[in-house]
Amino acid sequence: MSRQRRYFKALLKTEDGAVLEEGYACILHQDRAVEFRSGFVPLMKFGTTAHIVRVIEDQETHCFTGQVYLSSPKLLRIVNVNDKLLAEAELALSVETSIHAKLSPVLSQAETFHLPIGKLIKFDAEIYSISMTTIKFTSNEKFAVGTQLFISTEDPVHLKKVLVEVFQTIDFGEEKAGYRCKILSLSESSNTNLSEYLEKLNQIFPIIEVDEEDAEEDRI
Repeated sequence: MSRQRRYFKALLKTEDGAVLEEGYACILHQDRAVEFRSGFVPLMKFGTTAHIVRVIEDQETHCFTGQVYLSSPKLLRIVNVNDKLLAEAELALSVETSIHAKLSPVLSQAETFHLPIGKLIKFDAEIYSISMTTIKFTSNEKFAVGTQLFISTEDPVHLKKVLVEVFQTIDFGEEKAGYRCKILSLSESSNTNLSEYLEKLNQIFPIIEVDEEDAEEDRI
């Protein structure tokens, strides 16, 4: 029984980024390929590099780059595909995850003064969704909307004292609550680590390098 293909709105672009046609595309995971369909598809030479870009609500979100394997007036297929989430989409799109985190409240200098020397207030949390702008986590501790916290993680992504602010609470029962937070500030290292982590999670195909000599042999 064949698996039904799921198509999404897409643009077909040349190697230099010029838009050739609007249409719909689907991902062929086993073949490491992407197929583009439209009422009219410009014919492209076998082996030519092309981009198929996913579009969501008029925003270009994901770029698939590969070599033309099949080209006809209504269909084009690229193979040896590498893909990349586009920068603006990376900021907005959250990914589901499971990361153990430590929370510490933002304390005033006066509040910190009354703590025992070397004593830091920390709470456990589980991050279940994250993007470059928002973090969602669950915790046994209760926090009000507007509360500012520092979030730190180790694995699978190292984040140190990311400053967030709770803007929504979610009821998960009597013992646990969920929180949606906006990220207020990231250190340079945490920003890099989070960006690389999200890029890896959003990537559909593992990165491959296509050697020009190998590509030429495939065309013979």
